[in-house]
Amino acid sequence: MIIGKVLSPSTEASGRGEKFATYRLISSLREYVLIDPERLAVEVYRRTVEGVWTLRDVPTEKPLHLDSLKLEIAWQRVFRNVAEEGECFSTIKP
Repeated sequence: MIIGKVLSPSTEASGRGEKFATYRLISSLREYVLIDPERLAVEVYRRTVEGVWTLRDVPTEKPLHLDSLKLEIAWQRVFRNVAEEGECFSTIKP
């Protein structure tokens, strides 16, 4: 199972803290993805086979790898509807 959240200034603290602590109790959860449109950043938390959570920051312009789904999503596609300094990412082709 995977859970993904798009953060906003009002949900960022709970998404990283209280909600993630609750989600970690779900034994079938393998990945928790946080998308921050303000910073154009993606963080992926993964549960290892030992049950330890690891964090991977997805570098800008690099694809998002979702191991549990065997899926790769282009960075531009993740942020395709986010405007930055008057530019719309929906015009960027993956």
